[in-house]
Amino acid sequence: MCIAAPAKILEINNNVATCDFGGVRQEAKLDLVEADIGN
Repeated sequence: MCIAAPAKILEINNNVATCDFGGVRQEAKLDLVEADIGN
């Protein structure tokens, strides 16, 4: 089961995005989705 959570991508390094989840920064793998900074 996957859970989607709204976040803003701040940077991408080697297919790993650093995201902002309402003030909390978390890394997310981008192996299965196409994403860009600002999404």
